[in-house]
Amino acid sequence: MKSTTVLKSTFFVFVMVLMAVAFFTFKTFNQFKSDAGWVRHTNLVRYELEYIISLLKDMEMSQRGYALTADPAFLKPLTGREDTIRLHITLLDSLISNNPRQETNLDSLRKLTNRQIALTNLLLSEPDELLKDQENTMDLHTKSRINMDNLRVLVDEMQREENILSSTKDTRAVDRSADTAALVIVLTLLSLSALLYLFYYLLRAFNKKEEAEKIAHEQIKRKDEEAEVRRITEQQLKGVLNSSTNGIMSFVAVRDESNKIIDFECQMMNSMAATQTRTKKEGLINRRLLEMLPGNKTSGLFDKYCEVVETGKTLQTEAYYSYDGLDAWFFISAIKLLDGFVVTFHDITHQKQQTRQIEENEALLSEAEKLAQTGSWEWQVRTGNITWSRNAYKIYGLQSGEFTPTFENFKEYLHPDDRESIVKVMEESAGNQQPYQIEYRIVVNNEIKYIRANAGVKRDEHGNFEGFLGVIQDVSLQKEYEQLLITQKEELEKSNEELEQFAYVASHDLQEPLRKIRSFGDRLTTKYSNQLDDTARDYIARMQRASERMQNLIQDLLKFSRVSRNLEKFKPVDLNQVLEDVLTDLQISIENTNVAITHDPLPVINGNVTQLQQLFQNILSNAIKFRRENVPPEISVSTEKVTGKSLDFENINPAQKYYEISIKDNGIGFDDQYLDKIFSIFQRLHGRNEYEGTGIGLAICEKVVSNHQGYITAHGEKGKGAEFKIYLPFHSKYKKRKNAKTTNNYHFNG
Repeated sequence: MKSTTVLKSTFFVFVMVLMAVAFFTFKTFNQFKSDAGWVRHTNLVRYELEYIISLLKDMEMSQRGYALTADPAFLKPLTGREDTIRLHITLLDSLISNNPRQETNLDSLRKLTNRQIALTNLLLSEPDELLKDQENTMDLHTKSRINMDNLRVLVDEMQREENILSSTKDTRAVDRSADTAALVIVLTLLSLSALLYLFYYLLRAFNKKEEAEKIAHEQIKRKDEEAEVRRITEQQLKGVLNSSTNGIMSFVAVRDESNKIIDFECQMMNSMAATQTRTKKEGLINRRLLEMLPGNKTSGLFDKYCEVVETGKTLQTEAYYSYDGLDAWFFISAIKLLDGFVVTFHDITHQKQQTRQIEENEALLSEAEKLAQTGSWEWQVRTGNITWSRNAYKIYGLQSGEFTPTFENFKEYLHPDDRESIVKVMEESAGNQQPYQIEYRIVVNNEIKYIRANAGVKRDEHGNFEGFLGVIQDVSLQKEYEQLLITQKEELEKSNEELEQFAYVASHDLQEPLRKIRSFGDRLTTKYSNQLDDTARDYIARMQRASERMQNLIQDLLKFSRVSRNLEKFKPVDLNQVLEDVLTDLQISIENTNVAITHDPLPVINGNVTQLQQLFQNILSNAIKFRRENVPPEISVSTEKVTGKSLDFENINPAQKYYEISIKDNGIGFDDQYLDKIFSIFQRLHGRNEYEGTGIGLAICEKVVSNHQGYITAHGEKGKGAEFKIYLPFHSKYKKRKNAKTTNNYHFNG
């Protein structure tokens, strides 16, 4: 093996030396060609520089001859000379484009050339004027001469630069020729040495051939014996693997030209691996992983296996696999083996489901505790140990690390005034093995909290008493609310007393002067009408109307205050009877306006009959009052059941059922932009001269509906009518009156 390697190496060296000789020979030839090109290039640059300077000299001579003789024949050689100079400068620019220094010189040459051409043209432009102005002419000639001198100096410098480059190239060419000759000689000697060494090793190889064949025969025989032992061992190993309850598979890496792992080939697997992957064992051996189970790529397992092979790190992970017809959790362990890995895995879906169920239950319990602001606990009576949930620590304002919940430690936090009684109740309950419910105070960080605890008995599987399981709740806020409610109740009772006093004053003391004003006004009108003029009678009429409005306003305010207090208890109210009573009260208005009123059978609700009568009377009287002229007034009352989720009111219960009572008329209507305004107290959409009223009626309606936990809204269209919709809570135990009538046209006789 070593001899073969030496032979190959020697042959390789020999070939490489020959290739090197050929390469350097070729390279030297190309360098000679390049050097020759540089010589031509340098000569061409020199020529162009000399040609340009000669053209400029010709221009200078022609200008001087013309200046001395004024003979136009001297101007003929100047025709087209400027373009020729610029053309050769451009050609020169292309020749020295790779030499920054020469490019700089060329820029200076171009400027000097342009200046020389400009001076020449200036001297030739007005010869007669120049002859007159000798001083200016001499100055231009001096500038032209100096500029030409600068041009010559610059051209000489550029030629020297080219000469230096040419000289450098010549020197390099000479050195290169000597180096190439020496290198070719050395490489040739190396080739001969390699050829001799190759011959020597070939001779030795033939001598060792027979010995090597003999050794190889013995090795083959030994390997056959080892293969038989390995076969028996593999059979035993397969038996062990197939008896395992885990899936076991062995893979070898499949790499591309860049040595990157692109797949793994299955070398071995046990029966359980085939069972857990839902495949056949015979169809997977010698197949690639991503071919038979492509989900390994998507799930990220393939990348983890690559990391195991490349780094040698052991992989242990739990993975959810929902690809290739599988839907299960697996515990996977993979270790590197040569250029591959061995993986063991087993299905842990059942354990995962149980763990998830436990976690969900714990999360639900924790969330329930948070929502209910409760904490759970367990008290082992025999040991005195107490276990708290996280929320229990939170309720006590403690951290789990700073407090160990034992019965003795628990007693330390009890309020001194509660400690004895609470401990007594708990110990008696433990002795009697009975559940208990207690409320006590604790002192934590100088803060007093009220705690309510409920405890149930805990027994083991044999029914023996172990302790208590229970919950605690921080009721401090509730206690504060209770105290606040007590205070507010006292304030409300006081306010109601004051309101009653106001109502009494309003109904007696305030109305009495109004009654006297109206009474004396009536007397003046009756007894002294003939003695009063029209103005006095008008004043009295105005006084009477104002006092009447004031009295009506006071009465409406009394109604509003009574509705706001809502002191009476609710009871079943038949809305059909309420509507009949209201229509009876409105009999005169109905007869005078000849209004047609129809209604559906109405339900029975839980409410206040007086307030509900106010509700219907205010809306119906408005419908009658705000009728259109020359249009027969019509009012319809209908009802249906709806649910809260179909209504658009703030904070409404979507599951609550409501009766929708619609009262619709064909009166003057209103603009919907005033919807919020019409339910506000003292708000009117029309003046007193148009329609009488105090602006309190609809405010009372909204208060009545609110007292009944309902809602009210309206929709109007100016000149077409209005519709008021009332939503009152539905109670299943109250039903519509079966014999409720439908009045097609309400009218009264008599």
